[in-house]
Parts: sequence; structure tokens; C-alpha cells
Amino acid sequence: MSGSLVTMDTRESEKLARKRYNDLKVDIATNFICDNVPDNLPVFRTQCAGYLGGPAKYMNLPFLDICMNLESNSTISYKNLHDLKEILKKLPIEGDAIVKLVDSAEQEIQNILSGGAAVTQPAPGPSQKPSETTAIGKDTGEGFHQKESHVFAYSEMESLTRQNPGKSIGFISVRDSLGTGFRVGDQYVMTAYHVFKDTFETLNKLPATMVESPQSTVKPLSKIFTVDGKEDIKTCVERYLAPTNKELRYQTLLQHIVPSFRERIEKRWIEDTWIAFNKGTDKELKFNFDLNIPFADPVNDILILKLRVDDGNRSKIPEPLHLDEFEIDTRMHLIGYLKSENVAKSLKININCKVYSKATELQKDVKEAKGWWAKNMPDANLDACFYESGKEETAVGRTILHASEEFEHRSSGCPGVIIDEHTRNCLVVQLMYLSGYPSRYYETERVTPPLEYCFESGVSMKRIAAILSDAGQTDLKNSVFTRVM
Repeated sequence: MSGSLVTMDTRESEKLARKRYNDLKVDIATNFICDNVPDNLPVFRTQCAGYLGGPAKYMNLPFLDICMNLESNSTISYKNLHDLKEILKKLPIEGDAIVKLVDSAEQEIQNILSGGAAVTQPAPGPSQKPSETTAIGKDTGEGFHQKESHVFAYSEMESLTRQNPGKSIGFISVRDSLGTGFRVGDQYVMTAYHVFKDTFETLNKLPATMVESPQSTVKPLSKIFTVDGKEDIKTCVERYLAPTNKELRYQTLLQHIVPSFRERIEKRWIEDTWIAFNKGTDKELKFNFDLNIPFADPVNDILILKLRVDDGNRSKIPEPLHLDEFEIDTRMHLIGYLKSENVAKSLKININCKVYSKATELQKDVKEAKGWWAKNMPDANLDACFYESGKEETAVGRTILHASEEFEHRSSGCPGVIIDEHTRNCLVVQLMYLSGYPSRYYETERVTPPLEYCFESGVSMKRIAAILSDAGQTDLKNSVFTRVM
């Protein structure tokens, strides 16, 4: 069956062709004609004016709604993409690339309708190489990432684009580290701890610096923490940097430093650490973080930061996302910023990621993957991927999933969301993406494995709620998990 295409009856072919067409539209809507690429939508509307009856059919409407109007008068359909390409090629940003994307989808649809079938990964954003197409039934070891469906309900597609997730999901910059964070609670942001790990390690050296530096630079700690008349760094660290409730009180610690030294540290923190919502658009909002960190858990890779606000930006704080502390679905969408040379990039969506809920299924897939790694990269280890018996997470509390190749190790801290039909179709976060396995592969990338043999991990909101409660952070937990209405 290797290299062959699966034939199917006409009804099934039509269904799959329509799904591929809808997938194409959401790819264009989320990556090329959206708030993050603001110049394209006005031009698209103008070009559609020649095909539609009046302004109500195109003026001020989003891309997907205009497509529906074009479909209603038979200008475009999954069998007729000619006029759509004529419109798209006139867009000012990546017009030719979008047309190539349509050409590729059109060829796939023709193959499907003629008796074959093919599916693709979600479309790349501007300036990225298109993803490869994988035939259904082709024995290439690329099953989980591609033949697991990337097609999802049209209503969900509309919800994702209309709600502008970029207003609550931000691009994080921390010196040489990049990541994604999302708004939660009153004025907090949640992300992966390892995004800030190197910066925290530097700040954690402050107590030793304060003791060892000359008195002219900082105040010695002997008057604050002493054991038998000697400075006790351990006591200082336990009080400010390793309490049981997992706060990191750098700002409070800095109060013991002379103003000139403290101001240099604070200035560097502000310059080096920030989050931008609606990154790369005319609606971009940039915030810094407080130096007192409400919650930092390196073991579980969880970090909750507090936005630094004043009278000038308090009213501009983005809305928080709703977190689900009770459930985790077997399908979700990852939304985040991918690490690349172009930091002024748009938000990306990886639709319908598979989430493992059964230990037996995960064990079977991991066992198969371990055979490949043993032959091709013996020092790669997947032991951390197994679920504990009767549980839906690993021994260290990780949920295992499959994401696209682009999301595998470049979008730490991004939320995994579902569309809640019972809450006005709002985005609901069920998981935070953390890292990939085997970790040795991501450290070296000296082999090219089949995508199904790479596994990704995250921590569920259900587990984060329990961790906050166990740490005595009841007030923070109640704030973060307040239901957004």
C-alpha cells in the first residue's frame, strides 16, 4: 500500500473535498487575512466588491463571512477556486504565496474528486515554506501528525478568527529567550517557567552578591539574617526566593539594596522582559512584569507573572481567558508564537492536536516509537511519556499530545484551547504547552525522525489548579480560575 492513494465513493469524496476547502479558508483567515496582517483585509474587501451586490456583502466583514457571500452567488466553491485566486493575487502582502497555497489545495481537491485523497498540515504563515502533503494510506511513519484530522467544524473556525485570540495571548521576550504567555485572572499572565529560567538563575544570585559586595555597593545582610552573628544566605533565600507558596519576591529583596544598584537591576528587568499582545499589529499592547513573582514552580514548569500597571495602562489590560479546571478533551487547538528570526510575527494556530487520554493507547504508540529511536538515536529516551496506571497524566503530571512540526519545540507556554459552545463559543484553556520528547532529540536535532515518533507535553489546567491549592495559593487560584462571562 506504500505510495498509493485510497479510492472512495463519490459521496465520501465530496465530503473530503469540502473539508479540504474549509481547511484552506481557515488557513488563509488565520495566517494571511487577519488583524496580524492588517493591510490584506481592506484590499480583499475592495476586490470582492466587483463580485458582490452591495456594501453589506463585503464592507466591514471578516474574510470568512465574505467567502460565504461569494459562495452564495456561486462565485467560489470547493470546485471553483479561479475567481478566489484572481482576488487573492492582488493582496499587498504575500499575495503570490497565498495563490500558491490555493493552487496546492485545488490540486488536492481535484485528486480527491477523481478518486484519490490527500490531506495537508495547516498552512504556514507569511515567509514560511509550505508544509508537505501526505497521502492517506502512505506508509511513511507520519500518521499521528497528519492523518489525524486537521479538519474541524466551520463554527469553530469562525469563533477562532472572530474572537481575535491575539488580544489575550502574548509574545514574551526574556533576554535571549522567547515564548508565549496568556492572560489569566485579575492582571496575571501564565507561561512556562523555563522561558524565564536563565533570568531567574541570575536574580537568585542576589543574596550572595549582597553579602559579598562592599558596603558601598549594597547593604550587607548581617543585620537582617544572622546565625551566630554571621550572614546566613540560606535563610534569606528561603524567605524571599524559595517559600513553600512558591513566590519569588525579588522586588522585596531589592529593597535591601542601595538605590543606585537597585535601579540598575530594575531598569535591566524592564528592558529585557516584556509581553506584547496583538503582536505586529496596529493594536499591539506591550506590558512589563512586576519583579515580585506570584507563583514560580520549576518542577512542574509553571509560572504566573503579574503585569506591571499604572494609571496610564490600567484600562488597557487585555481580557483574561477562561480556564477549565475540570476537563481535558482529546482534541484541542494550540495558539502561540513560533520562534524564528522574524520576531515581529503573527500568532499561529495548530488545529485539532491529538491529546492522549488512555494509557494503553499511549503505551502502544510510545513502544513503537522507542523501536525507531533505539536504532537511530540510542541516547534518546521516551520513558517520561508513559501515563501512570489509571491516570491521564505521567508520573510528573504531564499530559502527552501531538502537535505539528512547527509547534513541537518553539512555542513554550502557549495555551491549548477548545471552543466552548455553552459559553458563547468562547475560547477555553485546558492545557499549557511545555516541551517535547525525546528531549535529547530537541537538544541536538541530529536525526530526522518520523513525526509520529516525537511526542509533546503540557500541563493541564486541572493539575495547575490542584498545584496552586497544595501550595496554599488559594486567593491566586480563585483569581486565575474565575469564570470569564
